[in-house]
Amino acid sequence: MLSLLTISYGIAGLALLGLIKSVSRAKHLGHIPTIGYSSPLFKILDSIRIIWYGRDIIQHGYNVHRNGVFKLSTLDTGWVVVLNGQKNVDAVRKARRSQLSLMKRGSELFQLDYTIGKHITENPYHLELIGRHLMRNTERFYPHIQDEVTTCFSALVPSNSEDWTTLGAFSTSIHVISRISARIFVGLPLSRNNEYCDMTVQIAMEITKGRLLHYVPVAFRPLAAKLISDANGIVKRTAAILEPTLRYRETQERLHGPQWPGKPDDLISWLLDEATGEERTTYNISMRVLLTSFVSTHTTAMVLTHALYDLLIRPSLLNEIRAEITRAFDRGKWTKESISELHLCDSFIREILRYHGISGWSMPRYVLDDFILPDGRIIPAGNFIAVNAWGTHRDEENYSSPHEFDPYRFLEADGSQKIISTMPTLEYLAFGHGRTVCPGRLYAVAELKIILAHMLCNFDIKLEDGQTTRPDNEWIESDILPNRNAKIMIRERSII
Repeated sequence: MLSLLTISYGIAGLALLGLIKSVSRAKHLGHIPTIGYSSPLFKILDSIRIIWYGRDIIQHGYNVHRNGVFKLSTLDTGWVVVLNGQKNVDAVRKARRSQLSLMKRGSELFQLDYTIGKHITENPYHLELIGRHLMRNTERFYPHIQDEVTTCFSALVPSNSEDWTTLGAFSTSIHVISRISARIFVGLPLSRNNEYCDMTVQIAMEITKGRLLHYVPVAFRPLAAKLISDANGIVKRTAAILEPTLRYRETQERLHGPQWPGKPDDLISWLLDEATGEERTTYNISMRVLLTSFVSTHTTAMVLTHALYDLLIRPSLLNEIRAEITRAFDRGKWTKESISELHLCDSFIREILRYHGISGWSMPRYVLDDFILPDGRIIPAGNFIAVNAWGTHRDEENYSSPHEFDPYRFLEADGSQKIISTMPTLEYLAFGHGRTVCPGRLYAVAELKIILAHMLCNFDIKLEDGQTTRPDNEWIESDILPNRNAKIMIRERSII
């Protein structure tokens, strides 16, 4: 019988083999300049270094290869080719989906085929559905967002009390956004089901664990996936929760037709309307609901946390935005028109995404078919590419004083808007660009405005213990996270 030490050595050896394979695969990229070393041994060191120094490496690549391209090594996916300059951004924007794939990139990065199955990659029909429903008449979701925000903060903050309640800024943002997402995606009463809401938060960690499979030889990945990630288990537990709802809706459809009376307008209904065959199973519907929740919850929560930190160290800005909200909300409810009147708030959100962002690069793609750059160089199929958002957003040719945070940057002198926060351009890459631009960006920005409006107008808020400096962001490889440990203090606001 093998000893525990022998098994441990075996696992360590397999992991090292996978690591070396991951960082040494060239994929015919010798013609692309490298930031860092080219030898296999030192590439491993570079792949580790980028975890802590991603910001500096990505900016250095932009400075050295301005309007060009470079490659850098990462621990799991190996080489990533990073594109600088508007011509390269435009080339990615115009590329066919059969040539550059966002979905395949996500599937490869998180090894979804092994953790939850191949359905997502082979048939990502839910992406088009989300874009169609969230971009069309977003206003219909405003009452649900407002109701859920009110319910969340009523439970978190005591009423009629002068005492401060201390909350984790990031964890509170995750909690509030996940509840809102649940309301929009599965509706009441499921959105108030604590077990379901926990699943929508936990799935993020389990999906992320799939990246560890890059260190495991392909033949062992199906087994390793069961040991490393519980994503499949979370989908199954979620399916058990959603099963009665799905069966009820299918029964109503059989009895009364596809537009049966009282049919909810949520993600479950959208999926059932579109899915056929095996895609209508409870497991596959639940999988798509969870993945949509994963994407929508964490990115929006990061932006909300950034917004809180930036407001709480700028009391005058907070008061200006609060006054703007008060003027727009005097009709008693949020409408498309009143949301669009929040010009300063909109400029503030766009500047957060420019200055902080959520990733050092944008428009990540997996190359399905050889991709020809504007300068004639070819990125062969099988490689990962991305555009340099961090460098683009700090380029003095794109923005004046780009290293300063300016919440008024996107306003005219008279307070009108130069450009709305959700509009992608070749120098503004927060939502991506082109055919796969973020489909839920209009909804997400409206959601942020409604949450901020509720918090600013109903509560006094400050950083813990009167802190006046902004909590530092955290960089992990290319990911930019707001400080996850900082706390805010909040109490019901006295309005005289």
